[in-house]
Amino acid sequence: MANAVPPTEPPYVGAFLLSGASIFGGARKAYKRIEGTHSGKPPSLHDALASILFSASALEAFIAEVAIVGRMVPPNDQDRRYILDVADALDEIESNNGSTRLKYLTAKILLPGEAYDRGNQPYQDFDLLFAVRNAIIHHRPQRLSMEPNKIIKRLEPRGLASPTAPPTVTTWLSQLHRQPIAKWACNVAATMSRSIADAATGAEIGARDDFLGTMFDSLAFDHIR
Repeated sequence: MANAVPPTEPPYVGAFLLSGASIFGGARKAYKRIEGTHSGKPPSLHDALASILFSASALEAFIAEVAIVGRMVPPNDQDRRYILDVADALDEIESNNGSTRLKYLTAKILLPGEAYDRGNQPYQDFDLLFAVRNAIIHHRPQRLSMEPNKIIKRLEPRGLASPTAPPTVTTWLSQLHRQPIAKWACNVAATMSRSIADAATGAEIGARDDFLGTMFDSLAFDHIR
């Protein structure tokens, strides 16, 4: 199994420095700070936002690392052909400024097993994580309105945000449930990375001790229980 808390120094693979695990470690640390908040003191919004942003960034790094590792599979490995196909497709998407969503959808189609169902889990949470991430990164002045924010509408059924209670007027960021959404973001990143890793190796993480199994075991993220 991969370490519960990724190492502080990213691993070297060939001529590349892989940092996905370290970025994910930042998401986990932000969640842990919220978890350790003393009673009576509200959890930090900044730590919740950090968990969201670092989880999304870790997924961006992970799928880029899949392409790198794919080109390092030994020539005698029976899985080399389809892993190289994935690497080629990911590089093509990157060169055309394709989205992270497209990279994951494409990788899962090309890898053994079922493709993601965009109407079900885990893709639904993955899509929502990036919607929240984009709303934070591209934040705009908010017009005063009693209508619920569209992001809050998607988060509320999952217990990750509070609805707007008339006549209260507040920014949608203040409606986030800090600890639940931080944990959720980390676990979305873990689930998605492991879904790709499991498909690439044809087994659950840790079940293979060859090059491919070892590499994906080190790249994939662990869930927060």
